[in-house]
Amino acid sequence: MSRDLHLPSALTRRDVLVRAANGFGGIALQSLLARDASARSRINPLGAKLPHLPGKAKSVIFMFMVG
Repeated sequence: MSRDLHLPSALTRRDVLVRAANGFGGIALQSLLARDASARSRINPLGAKLPHLPGKAKSVIFMFMVG
């Protein structure tokens, strides 16, 4: 067999590395998005909670100051 065999449709070494790098990037992105989605689904026990009753404003002070 000849070592000088050249296939024009074959991928170059650079093409293979680029495709592999894109594949690893996609896997990493999927992992980050899955981690972000699971973090959003968890309930934070120390987070802000809704009040039992809606608040009522008894008075409002509005100040308009120029300068």
